Amino acid sequence: MALINLAIVSPNQQQYSETFIEFHKSKLPAKILFLYGGYLPVASEDKKLHYSLNRLNRLKKRLWRFILPNSLDPQEKAVYTYLVSNNVQAVLAEYGMTGAALQKVCKAAKLPLLVHFHGYDATNRLVVNPLRSSYLSMFSYASAVFVVSKHMKKVVADLGCPDEKMVLNTYGPSDIYFKVEPDYSRRAFLAIGRFVEKKAPDNTIKAFYQVVQKYPGTKLHMVGAGPLLDTCVELAASLGISEAIQFHGVQSPDKIAALMQEVTAFVQHSVTASDGDSEGTPVAVLESAAAALPVVATLHAGIPDVILDGKTGYLCAEHDIDAMAGNMMKILENPTVAKNMGELSRQRIREHFTLEKHISRIYSSIEEAVKNSKPIY
Repeated sequence: MALINLAIVSPNQQQYSETFIEFHKSKLPAKILFLYGGYLPVASEDKKLHYSLNRLNRLKKRLWRFILPNSLDPQEKAVYTYLVSNNVQAVLAEYGMTGAALQKVCKAAKLPLLVHFHGYDATNRLVVNPLRSSYLSMFSYASAVFVVSKHMKKVVADLGCPDEKMVLNTYGPSDIYFKVEPDYSRRAFLAIGRFVEKKAPDNTIKAFYQVVQKYPGTKLHMVGAGPLLDTCVELAASLGISEAIQFHGVQSPDKIAALMQEVTAFVQHSVTASDGDSEGTPVAVLESAAAALPVVATLHAGIPDVILDGKTGYLCAEHDIDAMAGNMMKILENPTVAKNMGELSRQRIREHFTLEKHISRIYSSIEEAVKNSKPIY
């Protein structure tokens, strides 16, 4: 059977925190054409799409929408021409906003549109509220809508997506993490993620501070970058624990896997941000579980789908810093329990949350959509 010509469209060409999109590009068994540059793309990796959003073109776009709101504007026409000229058979939109922006183009080309929600595109009020009507029409047209947690499925349903169109499809970790052999005797923790409000890295540091008071010499490795990084460095200094925390910045999967072998557990204090933004299912949680690390985290979004409280890790309420500190201490005080939790966690990931399962569910939906579609060419 010939490979399906699949256009994957994302706001960003490459962003270190979007490993799930890189997996879609590299693992889906299709001929991939990648478009990027905003919710409605302006460029493609093969260089065949290159639309300039200069001042004149922006003005044309606004006038077009005012005068001819039901027809494709110049930018939409450029994307339409690219899809048709490359015989694209289906479009996978990464993020709900991208799907909303692409629906008119896909309708014109009679192409199936599959939309993958990831987190803030379903929960951030500043993103979602202006797009509610666009989301409704997108849900009506889309062949499938992927969500990555039970919590997200409920949120997207509340936005108006029919249950029969939703596909619950949690991410899967790279195989590299299944090879990690943690040293549970070490007094060290690992945190991975962007330094943003919903990751609450400051709460992780505050909980860790309590741990260090009882167990001096304990270390915390923090991987990632973001707007709260400087604040967190200052917080560590103000608490007098700068020497106990190492900020590694953005690191490669190989480096992260090496760090996982040097720690006892993974820790993440995810919360719902002030604008409503929340996680989907954090990839770092899946990766750490695959690495046989017990996970200390919060009862947030998709985390309880993956981590079983008291069995593969410890979960507490959002913003309960004392409880998180207590759970971190439990890990240090019981290395045998930590090892058992980690091994069970790895087994659970192998059985339920592999990358192969994640990719297979997406591709099955793509195949079904293509089979039922009739593009204009």
